[in-house]
Amino acid sequence: MTRKAIALLLFAGLGVASGQNPKNNGLLRRTSAETESETETETAETPTQGNSSDVFVSTTPLKCDDLSLLVGKRRLTRDILIDETCAAAPLESHVAALEVIEGLITINNTALETNFAVSFPKLREVRGREGEGGNVEVFNNTNLEVLSMDALESVNGNFTVGLWFMGNPSLRVISLPALASTGGDFYVSSNSTLTSFSVPALTSTGEYFAVYSNSALTSLSVPTLTSTGEYFLVNSNSALTSLSVSALTSIAGSFGFSANSALTSLSVPALTSVEGALRIGGPTSWGRQRPNPSLESIHLPQLEEVGGSFIVKNNQALSELVLRSCPEEEGEGGRGECLSVGGTVDVQAVGEGGTSVSSVSALLAAFGGQNQS
Repeated sequence: MTRKAIALLLFAGLGVASGQNPKNNGLLRRTSAETESETETETAETPTQGNSSDVFVSTTPLKCDDLSLLVGKRRLTRDILIDETCAAAPLESHVAALEVIEGLITINNTALETNFAVSFPKLREVRGREGEGGNVEVFNNTNLEVLSMDALESVNGNFTVGLWFMGNPSLRVISLPALASTGGDFYVSSNSTLTSFSVPALTSTGEYFAVYSNSALTSLSVPTLTSTGEYFLVNSNSALTSLSVSALTSIAGSFGFSANSALTSLSVPALTSVEGALRIGGPTSWGRQRPNPSLESIHLPQLEEVGGSFIVKNNQALSELVLRSCPEEEGEGGRGECLSVGGTVDVQAVGEGGTSVSSVSALLAAFGGQNQS
């Protein structure tokens, strides 16, 4: 099965379609590693403007055996590729001075027999070349234990750690204390040993924010994230008990939250708009159930607009759904004027007696904040 086909199945499975076709980008793209030449040719340092002793320019990706060429270099023009050809773990000392990469970083298919770490201690920016690329891609590494990029502030393209069925099963630590933005996706998937994950400085993603199928993940924190350029997805993290998204205000795609079987409370207190659909639980497009069986409360107190459908289903323990307080007299249409939903409303079995609604006015009458104690 091709990577694109897998991604299409994933989106169908998440059931977050808003009535519009998702753009053929983000998770549907091939990884940059697939588009790079596999041919190893001699690298060459060439003169550049400015202080050439700080800059290394290569005509081909640098692999493990080439990284010693970067000692003392602050900027690299070209890619770094750490893969199955590495006979030993890459040394932090080789890239200790590196601050900017005009290319991409790919760490995939490594075959080292013992656990290892990858660290870029001073790297601030992965910007790509000529306005394109600039991805960080880390997947299918059996013994990668630690990924540390403590100074990284921006990634022009995608930041991807793990892909569907191609995760990093030994990865315990992802350290990104300074990362503020990605021009493309922020994507963490299928890392079965990862227990806690925080991106404390992240404010925006140009495309998807997706965290899914990390079976040991108990805590996810993105406290300063305010907007995503595409979908916001947190799915199939079966051990997740703590989720912090306190600053998120707008989602340019759909909001999906399903199959997180341990989380009891979902609160997105600042969220005002979702351009696509909002789906919490509910079946997939082919009927497969993806419940949140422990979810007791959902708080969306500022939500004003959902461009697609509003669906809350198959959350067996759900007893509380809180939306914004809307005066009955607000707008010509009453309560319905303070929350706009462009698609279907399908909310099932909330609270004692199993309240279900299928219209915006009924939704707000039943669950508007003024009606909650």
